[in-house]
Amino acid sequence: MPPKRFDRNVEWDDNDPSTWYRNEMLNLGPNQRHLQVLDEEVIRLTEETLDTFENNAKWELEKLLGHGALGLTMIVRHKRGVLRTKGLKTARFHQRLVLKRALSNKGEDELRNEIRWFQRVRGAEHFATMLLYRDDPAPAAGGDENAVRAPFFRRLFQKRAKPRRIRRHDDPRRIDEDLNLAGLAGYPLIILEHLEHGTLGRVIERAIRHETHIPNRLLWSFFLCLVRACVAMAYPMDGQVGRPTRLEKIPAGDVAPVHLTHQSLHVGNVVLGNPDHRFPEHSYAPVLKMIDLGAAQELGNHGPLVNLEHITYLMIALITKTKEPNTHQLAVYKERYTRAADILPPDNDKKYPNLDPELRDLIARCWFVDHAERPGLQEMLTITENAVKTKTWESYPFTVAPFETDFAIKLFVQHLVYDAEVEPAEAQPVVVQPAQIGLPEEDEDEAEEEADTSEAALIQEPPKTGDEHTGRGLRNLFGRLNVTGDAGGSNIAGPSNIAGGSDIAGPSNAGGGVAEDYSIGDDDLAI
Repeated sequence: MPPKRFDRNVEWDDNDPSTWYRNEMLNLGPNQRHLQVLDEEVIRLTEETLDTFENNAKWELEKLLGHGALGLTMIVRHKRGVLRTKGLKTARFHQRLVLKRALSNKGEDELRNEIRWFQRVRGAEHFATMLLYRDDPAPAAGGDENAVRAPFFRRLFQKRAKPRRIRRHDDPRRIDEDLNLAGLAGYPLIILEHLEHGTLGRVIERAIRHETHIPNRLLWSFFLCLVRACVAMAYPMDGQVGRPTRLEKIPAGDVAPVHLTHQSLHVGNVVLGNPDHRFPEHSYAPVLKMIDLGAAQELGNHGPLVNLEHITYLMIALITKTKEPNTHQLAVYKERYTRAADILPPDNDKKYPNLDPELRDLIARCWFVDHAERPGLQEMLTITENAVKTKTWESYPFTVAPFETDFAIKLFVQHLVYDAEVEPAEAQPVVVQPAQIGLPEEDEDEAEEEADTSEAALIQEPPKTGDEHTGRGLRNLFGRLNVTGDAGGSNIAGPSNIAGGSDIAGPSNAGGGVAEDYSIGDDDLAI
């Protein structure tokens, strides 16, 4: 439903939270760019954005996704959409985009930094695509009458141009024209693709609720995605606007890497998209994309090494199903100290008995205390590429193999990622049968016993969480703008310490910025 216009003439009553808006307008003072009170600035920017889209014929502000201390994230939706048929179902699909704005002067600096680095990594498959950005100067007060008349006389005397080609619906130039964001001039903003399948944090939450583990082949696919994102930061593509994304590769020859570090890599800043069938490595697994480059910076001569350390931290989080795993405890592995004690035997061998030994070995080596002993970017890319290409369900013991088939992985992804909006009462338990995954059928009694004891094969939809935002004015504003909790999959948290026990770079600073959740899936491919 489109957002409703709000009646500003409401008497403010402290005892009645429904009177969300004060009688006095939230206007800026002289030489003031932002309001000092964060909640009031959120309301002011939301109202300003609503006014901008009020008369837009094609786009509308759908909802407020959330905010941090420095940034505000909203979702805009195309009004018309298109009818699309999938199987026997026909439904109307709407393209959605993510709009990011700053809440303070410091937030503006961070947003401009994000624009700069998103331009550098444009074209990379494993980064969210920045469709367009605006950082126009504020219009002069009162306007210029000659500036208004000039376009008319230019069109009157100019030569007739060739007919303009009709641009695709997803062409950034067409989106820029249709959005018509001139009313927001004077402030930086970013328009990004919307990824609706949630973050790694939500995958961890669902795996915990279903008491299941993430299949090894899916972990290898996720690891390859994260390594390729590190390659994109070390060797930026500087792609052209509107061009298809490409797989990140290390260029041949002696090319010096860019020591760009993300500086805010946590489970809320990696989001899931749809499988990209252009690339075989994404045939059964969703692609992971990094977001939120507001805190990114070039760091000495250790950029790739720091990024590899941080993505290994994310892999330990996926294996242990802990958003902030312990990486301070040391363990001895292959006569060297490593910080990956959480997944190493003998103490934790029974805890993760299904974990691929080769994956365990690679993660342990990535967290060696001696940095010289850690694998480099080229070695990491080679190992993860080979694992995704060569490993099948036959590569694992018989007790693990049923969960490593293409069918089982697609089933896992469908229920824990794509079916995020299904209500718990509607979700049906799905049992993986040996005949469906290519394994020899067992005796009927044994198969029934296995189905009863195998909790990883039963997938049910967890209940949705409620809105956790606070503030009387904001609670009602969020309610009117359809802000959701678990459904949106957004992780809008404060600063996150992701470096763990890193000896290279100190704790990662999320900067209080927004950790968004956005993508373009099957529901968003057309207008």
